Amino acid sequence: MISSENKLHKVVESLRDKNQPGLSFFLTGGYPNMSRFIKILKFIDENKLADFVEIGIPFSDPVADGVIIQDSSRTAIKKGATFRKIICRIQEIKSQLEIPLVLMSYLNLILAGGLQKNLKLIKQAGFSAIIIPDLPVDESEKILKVSKSFSLDVVFLASPSTGLKRVSHISHRSFPFLYYVSRFGITGVRKELSADISNKIKLIKKHSRVPVYCGFGISNPEQAAMVGKYSDGVIIGSALTKLISESGCFKEIKKFAISIRKAMQP
Repeated sequence: MISSENKLHKVVESLRDKNQPGLSFFLTGGYPNMSRFIKILKFIDENKLADFVEIGIPFSDPVADGVIIQDSSRTAIKKGATFRKIICRIQEIKSQLEIPLVLMSYLNLILAGGLQKNLKLIKQAGFSAIIIPDLPVDESEKILKVSKSFSLDVVFLASPSTGLKRVSHISHRSFPFLYYVSRFGITGVRKELSADISNKIKLIKKHSRVPVYCGFGISNPEQAAMVGKYSDGVIIGSALTKLISESGCFKEIKKFAISIRKAMQP
């Protein structure tokens, strides 16, 4: 197996070299319960339904999550999911996984119990990178220093309101990609994306030193195809979480993923 230090980077770079937009799915850790969550993660990996997976740690006071992700977090917490339980469960199965993993967590959970201790646990569990939505890049020096000591990358976010000089600044700290938030507001399924999203992505890419992956509101094959045409990849969370909550059927998950993949083919 490729080491977790290089796995995500190699996948992202390989896709860019082939001019193929990447696909990442977001899963709420422990949702709809821990057992089912692990089975879904393994299913995505075994069937190569995505290029990497983001696993979100459920949090009671999110700032970026919409109703769908909030509900999934609430359910996971009620079922006993915690930061440590999710990390430990992933560590137990990491040798069975080939797909790169990215952890998404709010800063509170990363700091609680000790920054160094938690980042070490994340690395030992096989994660390649972390995303902390409420971590300002200008206040990230300490986390970047500790994460670097564990060969754990940090991915930062940019939004439609981020100035282009700021995008360049953020991209110099973000690795192996920059997460571009496609719309103002929170996550969620959307019927339509911003009318100027293609131009926005083009500008972001011009000013980013790393590949640009786009998320927030991408909900169907048509939207994924349009965003994937201009970005280096797409990230889908709420639409998949909604599907899991409504049926959770592996057949439907596979059908959805294949439809996204097919639409994104260059």
